[in-house]
Amino acid sequence: MEMRMSAAPETTQPPGASRLLISREDLSRAASAGLLDAAQAQALWGFLGGRAQAGPEESRFSFGHTLYYFGGLLAIGAMSLFMTLSWDVLGPWGICILSILYGAGCWAMAETLWRRGFTIPAGL
Repeated sequence: MEMRMSAAPETTQPPGASRLLISREDLSRAASAGLLDAAQAQALWGFLGGRAQAGPEESRFSFGHTLYYFGGLLAIGAMSLFMTLSWDVLGPWGICILSILYGAGCWAMAETLWRRGFTIPAGL
């Protein structure tokens, strides 16, 4: 049985944060190396097992989430309107280049938000 131990609750840490998988064998090796005694290893395993069974806190949908989704909808609508109105001016290649720039900008913004722990706006 392997367990996942993290530096902070799962809900606040984006992927790539410091996490560590610990097995019972790892604790036995630490006890054999003299870093822990057998009683400490057993107590630590019990503590970590209790954390793993408790699971992460339940996520809740809030009014703030609604505002995030509304903002995303507004941005998509504005970009769609702009693309439609500018088709005659930019042409198909101009729209293609503009779409690539939009995509790169949105990706960079999502990466920045994800690293700061704002997972919902980053996903939008």
